[in-house]
Order: sequence, then C-alpha cells, then structure tokens
Amino acid sequence: MIAEFNWWLLLVGLVVGAGLTWLVLAESRRREVDLEDSDLGDEAAWLSAVLAAEGTAVSPEVAERVVRLHRAYLAIAPSEDAGEPDAPGPPA
Repeated sequence: MIAEFNWWLLLVGLVVGAGLTWLVLAESRRREVDLEDSDLGDEAAWLSAVLAAEGTAVSPEVAERVVRLHRAYLAIAPSEDAGEPDAPGPPA
C-alpha cells in the first residue's frame, strides 16, 4: 500500500511542479491585443516623454495619432502580394 501511495505522490508532485513552472515562465508582458482605448492617452504621453528625452519633440496628440494609425495598420488583413498596404480611412 505504501508503494502505490508513493507513486500517487510522485504524480501529483510532477503535475504541481509543471503548473508552477508554467506560471513562473508565462509571458507577462502586455500585448497589442491587451491594450484598450483607455490606455491610449497614457501610451501617447509616455511615447512623447521618451521621444522628448531623446531630443525629438512630439506632442502627445501626434503620438496618440501615430498609435491609432499603428493599431489600424495591425487590423488590416495581410494582402496576397507583398506590396504597400492600403491607406487607412479617415481618422477616428
């Protein structure tokens, strides 16, 4: 009876260990799909501050427009040919 119990303990330990390893190694960075429109202002302000620190003055409004265009570009389905992507529609 003790030998069977030890096998169950080994099996449970392996499963728990694999789960903990997955949690530790899981990707925790934000991805483009995780960002919402409410994050847009913060992202634009951060981009503006970083670019200003590097010597390129970009207003938060321009940075926000660039982020919106980037999201629109990512939403475009890839075309069959490797040519230029279609121009986005009017600003949102």
